[in-house]
Amino acid sequence: LNAGVTIDLGVEVKAYRVPLVEQDNTTSGKTITSEEIRNLPTRNINAIAALSAGASSADEGEAITLRGSRADATNYYVDGVRVQTNLIPESEIDQLQVITGGVEARYGDVTGGIISITTKGPSNKFSAGFEAETSNFLDDYNNNLVGLNLTGPILKNKNTGQSILGYRLSGRY
Repeated sequence: LNAGVTIDLGVEVKAYRVPLVEQDNTTSGKTITSEEIRNLPTRNINAIAALSAGASSADEGEAITLRGSRADATNYYVDGVRVQTNLIPESEIDQLQVITGGVEARYGDVTGGIISITTKGPSNKFSAGFEAETSNFLDDYNNNLVGLNLTGPILKNKNTGQSILGYRLSGRY
């Protein structure tokens, strides 16, 4: 008499942010998520981007060079729009992508590389944050930083509770 035992094993993948392998992607570089940015000991976009292979910066906050190009050959994009500066608080970054090679045609003529920033969307609930830093009494530089951010929904989907329209306000001095 044989007794059979059946075991069903299943794996469910709900979501992921950055794919492990992108088969149709010919670009080289690195994508850094908001969770990784939050855990880094820096507050500068160039310093965060300099963590990628092929990127370098002479000093914290200085201009970044990609693959040995000049600093002015690095193009910055925020939510798909080309910008001249990179002054966005890191608390508002959802993903930062550094593209060092195989640049797609949508970016146009690029001689160095691309730093593409995707900002966070509206939140499903109201939240606020405040930060303050100072080096007074610790060194001769007297560096000070004050930041504030507010986010919340304006219009939500009744079925899912997800924010359809919302606001994000952020500033730093």
